[in-house]
Amino acid sequence: MANTSKGFRMALTGVLLFLTTPLTACHVAPEHQTAVSGTASVAMIVQQPKLFAGRPLTIDAHFSGWKGSCSGPVPATRSDWMIEDGGACLYVTGPVPPGFSAAPPTHGIGEKVTVSGTIELTPGGMPYLRLSR
Repeated sequence: MANTSKGFRMALTGVLLFLTTPLTACHVAPEHQTAVSGTASVAMIVQQPKLFAGRPLTIDAHFSGWKGSCSGPVPATRSDWMIEDGGACLYVTGPVPPGFSAAPPTHGIGEKVTVSGTIELTPGGMPYLRLSR
């Protein structure tokens, strides 16, 4: 009887470890949750939009104006413009930075630009950057 009880406890411990390991493996520690705020690449945001949603970020990328490679409809306004980096494209809603122009005659296409704002998601889950005021 003692062996059966010991075997049962070992099996129960194994089952509990199996069931709780995925939960603890998916938990993101608070210090890593806030690490997303700060800087990120366009590619990182496009690949993991839910991770960055609602986070304030500063992004260094290339200005693409209205002629970038972003697919899908503009997320917020017809004036939204694009930034690209690492083969990925992200819409930006807000004023074009000084010295750049998305409207003809365009200026600054392909040049480095640094923008800051908050990542938002469309109802379909597409990320875009809403510039800080």
